[in-house]
Amino acid sequence: MTELKNAIRSIQANNIKPVYYLKGDDHFLQNFFIEKLCNSIFIEEKINKSFLTPNEMPGKEIIDNILFSDLFNSKKLFILVDPQKVKGRPLKDLLNYCSNPDSNHVLVLINDNYMDKSSFTRSITKFLDPINVSTPFDKDLYKWARFFFKEYDKTAEYSVIEEIVENYGDSVFNIKNEIDKLCILIDSK
Repeated sequence: MTELKNAIRSIQANNIKPVYYLKGDDHFLQNFFIEKLCNSIFIEEKINKSFLTPNEMPGKEIIDNILFSDLFNSKKLFILVDPQKVKGRPLKDLLNYCSNPDSNHVLVLINDNYMDKSSFTRSITKFLDPINVSTPFDKDLYKWARFFFKEYDKTAEYSVIEEIVENYGDSVFNIKNEIDKLCILIDSK
């Protein structure tokens, strides 16, 4: 299992893979990863991002969307939520695609169930290392707080970070939100 910070560093170093498999239910971290990926893929181009879910469309339609290449060969980002729910022939096609993806497309597979042991997960993890996007433990929330301060080119004393984590540490989103407010307040003075 790859740590999220290592995956993001790799993306920021322009080492972008054609397929990512996110496992965990922290929606903020899922979106954070996708945002970093978009910022690296679509530097000078318009963002071309599609959300696909087996609950809203049949598996064949999902595969057809992923396999479609336009005349201009433009870059596309596909986000497939709950890929383990794709069944039958489309599942086989999805696994085939993941083992031999289109170089102009990036596919992000998101499985909220960190403990999932479905046949899809067992198959995909044979050639793709999942990225952990589950809610971090308390000790890791301090690291996230420092990271968010660094994004503003700021540093904070340990006591400030401790206070933020203690009061807003029920989610990474809340920590990020409070640090955003603090940094905006500091910059406005």
